[in-house]
Amino acid sequence: MVFDSNPPVKRLPFVEFAQQTVTKKPSGISGRRRIITQMLTDQERAILLEFLGFGNPRAPIVFIGMEEGLTETPDYPLLAQLKDRARLSAVADLRDSSVHPDKYLVGPRPPIQRTWGILIRVLLALNGKPDPNTDDVRFYQRDELGSLIGQSLLLELLPLPARSVEFWAPYDRYFPEFPTRDEYRRTMMQRRVGYIAEHLSYGPTLVLAYGVGYWNEYKSLFPLVESWTREGVFAYGRYGATAVVLTPHPVARQMNGQQGTLCALVRRVAHRSISINL
Repeated sequence: MVFDSNPPVKRLPFVEFAQQTVTKKPSGISGRRRIITQMLTDQERAILLEFLGFGNPRAPIVFIGMEEGLTETPDYPLLAQLKDRARLSAVADLRDSSVHPDKYLVGPRPPIQRTWGILIRVLLALNGKPDPNTDDVRFYQRDELGSLIGQSLLLELLPLPARSVEFWAPYDRYFPEFPTRDEYRRTMMQRRVGYIAEHLSYGPTLVLAYGVGYWNEYKSLFPLVESWTREGVFAYGRYGATAVVLTPHPVARQMNGQQGTLCALVRRVAHRSISINL
């Protein structure tokens, strides 16, 4: 199976222009950052709201979460992060983006990020490693996850990173059209469902979407799925050659003791053979 590692990603013309004018590559999150005092420009806001995620834009394996977690430090405050994120394409390489903690992506033995760790176990199971050891997971996280030329794509329903589902200020100042998180979620969800569904029209082999509170939104991404089958804490369906699996969040209590069951389910419902270059 051959996948185009550099497909076109639809963006607004002024967004493309804004990206072309950027020449300075952001430094890693672990380095000391400049102090940002200005607000976001209109172009930056548009880019941030159209962000899709990290990885190969046409990956055979797609993971969809509700929104990215926010890692904020005194040396790297939110506005500085948003400025850096506004330099990214709609789909970016996880390592080259420089907006995630270096500790997970560099070094001889980086710690395993909890959510990524479960997703990686799914990827490895699909490659015939249903019981990988921690180093298998660790090195896949460091070297392969979310690569532009890899086999995974990490998408988010909502485009802005957040500390929690209650987190909003100071986004109300950066995005005055959304005075509350509820308004942001309601408006953006309507836009994002169509946007993400259009992007996935290339037909991935497997989509795994996690977070029980968002299952209805996930289902709306796949209107061609005729029926959903419940199996324990999971649900799954199919349209064409694409299998869709809905799960609780990987680190939710419902997932305690369920990793092996999830990997077995995914291997069973993903009917096409998948070759992942590890």
